[in-house]
Amino acid sequence: MKPTVRYAAFLMAAAVLAAACGGSGSSDTVAAPEATIATSPPTSDITATAEDFLFTPDAWTAGAGSEVTFEFENQGSVTHTWIILSSPTESESELSEDLIVFETSAEAGEAVTITFTAPAAGTYQVICKVPGHFSAGMEGLLTVTGA
Repeated sequence: MKPTVRYAAFLMAAAVLAAACGGSGSSDTVAAPEATIATSPPTSDITATAEDFLFTPDAWTAGAGSEVTFEFENQGSVTHTWIILSSPTESESELSEDLIVFETSAEAGEAVTITFTAPAAGTYQVICKVPGHFSAGMEGLLTVTGA
């Protein structure tokens, strides 16, 4: 056999051998891990202004389970509270601590911003628990929507 033919035969054998050693045909590439999408709870923003014996506005809406940013400004002459009750009450004498879902307060002339998680869907009574304020009409309604 001539050297050129031997060399060509050698190259062909090497090529066949290299193809045979390539494995089962699987790729050496690794799939990238699945991307995860971070989800955060929905948010709601509500505001209330307290004056002597009233809230403005006196109705608010938030999504169930949402993170609520609440801005409370007291333009009155005394401390006021903004309290969400789990069930309605008719008078201050019926008010008990176990009815309170959320509570904040602001001194006269103070503005506060606080975050809380909205309760389950429903309609909630909101009152000021400073003695005499609820009976004078300082109340409102928080409507929580969604499942």
